[in-house]
Amino acid sequence: EDGLLKDSEDLQKAKTIFEETTLLLNKDKKNEEKQAELKVAVFGSSRCKAGDELFRQSEELGQLLASNGFHVVTGGYAGTMEAVSKGAAEGNSNNVEAKTPEGESNKKTVESNKKTVEVIGVISPAIFPHRGKNGNKYLTQEHVATDLPQRISAFFYIADVFVALPGNVGTLTELLVAWNCSVVTQYSKKPPLHIYAFKDPWEKVLKACQPIIDISEDDMSHVDFVENNQDLINKLNELRQQKSKELQSNLDKHS
Repeated sequence: EDGLLKDSEDLQKAKTIFEETTLLLNKDKKNEEKQAELKVAVFGSSRCKAGDELFRQSEELGQLLASNGFHVVTGGYAGTMEAVSKGAAEGNSNNVEAKTPEGESNKKTVESNKKTVEVIGVISPAIFPHRGKNGNKYLTQEHVATDLPQRISAFFYIADVFVALPGNVGTLTELLVAWNCSVVTQYSKKPPLHIYAFKDPWEKVLKACQPIIDISEDDMSHVDFVENNQDLINKLNELRQQKSKELQSNLDKHS
């Protein structure tokens, strides 16, 4: 856990330095909006199928994320992972090509708000051999993990924000790891992670545990419950504005 947290902190420092350098190089460009780039990891069920309400909700979320310029990170396979990826890609469907007859993916990046939106999948053929060697056809990047701990860790290397859609044991595990990583940041005086969970079902699930294992209100506050997709997007846009101001402030200090 400590190793994962330290690695995540080092990666975040590298991201911050990269973003500040990019802003510094572009500071003389007029009329160019300087926004923080955010990668949003979305956890959710692999069991839902096209036509299910959860699949529709997840696809809509992917579309909203892409149209608002957020990069998308998922587990890369079926269910909500495919739905979010499909929504993100089809937000600009002209930029997506289907698989060739040979089965090879012909993947392209998604253009949104004049920016390249990545649709990233963290896959693991060693754990899920029945799902094939590749993720769903909507991905623009694939990251391969050799086992489950590495797969979960990869989300924290790649993403800046973590979202839990309705799901099962896997989604609960990913949400709990994100939550714990955020809670322990207080010991290293680092900022907490940005975690959003859909109120139905996660508020009831997490609050049911609170009195049983004595979870403090401060620890509970690390997870922000959202009502629906638009509620989440509103909060992500607010977060990006905050991050953009921080980047600009850091740029001004170095200019």
